[in-house]
Amino acid sequence: MSEDAAAKKAREEEVVKVLRQFSGAFQTFDTDSFISTWDESMESIVYQPEELRHPILSLKDLRAYFDNVPNVVKKMHDIRVIDFDIDIDGDVAIVYVRFWCRIAFAKVVETVDGQIRQSFILRRRDGAWKIVHYHESRQAPGFEQAVGDW
Repeated sequence: MSEDAAAKKAREEEVVKVLRQFSGAFQTFDTDSFISTWDESMESIVYQPEELRHPILSLKDLRAYFDNVPNVVKKMHDIRVIDFDIDIDGDVAIVYVRFWCRIAFAKVVETVDGQIRQSFILRRRDGAWKIVHYHESRQAPGFEQAVGDW
């Protein structure tokens, strides 16, 4: 492996480590671990979860959101990654993930199954990768059939 290829692989592994910490925090409801994946030097971040109509734009509001996650989500299980793409250019990483999971809710008997699409933007600052932008969504019912093999 060339030095450039080895350096690229090392950068990708660093980014993946942050994303695993981000995801792992949802399994343990560890707010401090979750928040530590974010760039605290940013005055404004973007966090758009699928369940909210509006984005969360500050770390203070993100902390309050994540503190409330156990009141909404009981557990995510049967998680399976379908697609994963990472592109790093200098100190910026753009990541796309599509995965399948089942979500059990804390106060609702029904579960939700399906694919979730995530996009992340991370930046490397002071030698560490941190998230600055996150968006998740599901394909709305009906679109797959309506769009066909685009």
